[in-house]
Amino acid sequence: MGLFTYMRDRLTGGIVKLNDRMKLLGALVGHAFTYATVVHEAKHARDRESGRLTPEKQIAGEIAAFRVQHDWLALMDPSGERMLTLWGALKLRRDRAVDPDAKAAYAEAVVYLEHLSDVRSTGGDEDKLKKLVHKLGYADGHDHHDHDGHDHGRAAALPPARNERDRHFRYVSA
Repeated sequence: MGLFTYMRDRLTGGIVKLNDRMKLLGALVGHAFTYATVVHEAKHARDRESGRLTPEKQIAGEIAAFRVQHDWLALMDPSGERMLTLWGALKLRRDRAVDPDAKAAYAEAVVYLEHLSDVRSTGGDEDKLKKLVHKLGYADGHDHHDHDGHDHGRAAALPPARNERDRHFRYVSA
């Protein structure tokens, strides 16, 4: 979804990009939620500039970036109810969509919100963030850093599809 690229031999000059799918996701989930990806990638850019982000320390970099992403989500949706409500509405639209392209777009938006819910459910806790990073397949020692949704020697940025997703919104009080 997001991408931060940099030259291994330079601390400056990295580029944060969002792929074209983020435009569609922004329209479906709202820009406030898609900014969560922007702040995640921006944290990588800042860490790289300060020398803290290296291929050898990718896990620590991901934990820091997901913590910032968690903090953004907690700030813009303190109770998590906006995310839960939007997730439910998008699931209904996905299930009722007849057009295959619309169904796929809604499905991707649902998965994106589920991923954000996974980030949110860590509570910003170091150990839980580390588990999330490992679950997503990140490993130290990679020469590049990206979140473009493609598998480049590790798991894709989005979590794998699950059968029962309702449990991912357990942080919202009933």
